[in-house]
Amino acid sequence: MRDLVLQMGISIDGYVSGGPEEDIGGGEAEHPDVVARKLAWVSQAGLHAMSRVTYEGMSGFWPTSTGVYAKPMNEIPKVVFSKTLDRVDWPPTTIASGDLEEEVATLKAEPGGDIIAYGGYTFAQALTRATWWMSTGWSPARSRSAAVSRCSRTLPWGCGLSWPRLPPTPTGPSSRSTTGA
Repeated sequence: MRDLVLQMGISIDGYVSGGPEEDIGGGEAEHPDVVARKLAWVSQAGLHAMSRVTYEGMSGFWPTSTGVYAKPMNEIPKVVFSKTLDRVDWPPTTIASGDLEEEVATLKAEPGGDIIAYGGYTFAQALTRATWWMSTGWSPARSRSAAVSRCSRTLPWGCGLSWPRLPPTPTGPSSRSTTGA
């Protein structure tokens, strides 16, 4: 069984981008050692998995890119999770439109290298929920009483059936000091 690994940009204080209008920024250029390590990791992937929004952005960039990551991003098979896409233009890509938990379980059971998942916080939350259900054997379709019983046996803090929301993106000037102490 292969692993599902989330590749996601996050700021040091825990913020993730909610889209281009809320981009957390690219930061400084990657150190050559980081590039080498990431290239080796991405090149060994068996599958790139992504949300529809991420797919639309990546499929407009990678096919014509000459950057160091372009070859593995273009050659390694991809799957896009979407209920609305009916075609893809970035080979080799397939569309997974079924139940996320079932689709992920099927992909993980296939032979091959890691599945690297790319997407925003909504996709990350959905994958976390789907893979958590798989790891506990519990399904959202089961009754609440059965869920609470099972969760209280598997999680030391019981079962939180609601999921925390990410903090809102600050809209005004930062409350952090920008001057030295």
